[in-house]
Amino acid sequence: MSVIVHLWGPFACFTRPEVRAERVSYDVITPSAARGILDSIYWHEGIKWEVQDIYVRKPVKFLNIRRNELKGGVPARAVMSAISDNGVLPVCDTNGQRTQRASRILKDVDYYIRACYHVDGNVYDGPEAKAAKIIMTRLSRGKCYSRPYFGCREYEANFELVDEIPPCPPELQGETDLSWTLFDRDYDNSKKDGPDPVFYRPVMRDGHIIVPGRGELL
Repeated sequence: MSVIVHLWGPFACFTRPEVRAERVSYDVITPSAARGILDSIYWHEGIKWEVQDIYVRKPVKFLNIRRNELKGGVPARAVMSAISDNGVLPVCDTNGQRTQRASRILKDVDYYIRACYHVDGNVYDGPEAKAAKIIMTRLSRGKCYSRPYFGCREYEANFELVDEIPPCPPELQGETDLSWTLFDRDYDNSKKDGPDPVFYRPVMRDGHIIVPGRGELL
């Protein structure tokens, strides 16, 4: 079963992995980020989301910001150890950890995502109709498993279930090569240092990006 989900928000940042020192966003949302938002609405180990189409409905705008951040934090293990031993809680030295970072983020984003979900009957505890009812209820009422966001947690994503996709605005008409973009991670072949990233080269035609199937890239 496929659904159309409208996603929008004031800011977004889908970080390019090749830029390490600063955060630089892709021009549009990535398939893995869209799938992550759908997972945050309804996650279950027996349900797999597959993004089929991405529709961009507002011009791509960037915003450059610079802010103070912390290079590190207090390890959770140290906190738990102090609590269990009735010891002194560790304190983060904000003066020594503070650093400035620049980011190039997206401003005023508006997407329509067409996606389908697959139910694994061997893992999901119930019939497929149960999953469909839960998903449609959450999308229509704005409920979610965890609050969805656009790349970074401070950039919250609004969502709603829709039946139709509005026409492409004049600013996005034409063809745009978005170059190599992160598609997802290959969790089936995870290595010691984590799953391998998988890239694809999307082309946006009149604000529409056709997302290939996972099997076509792996």
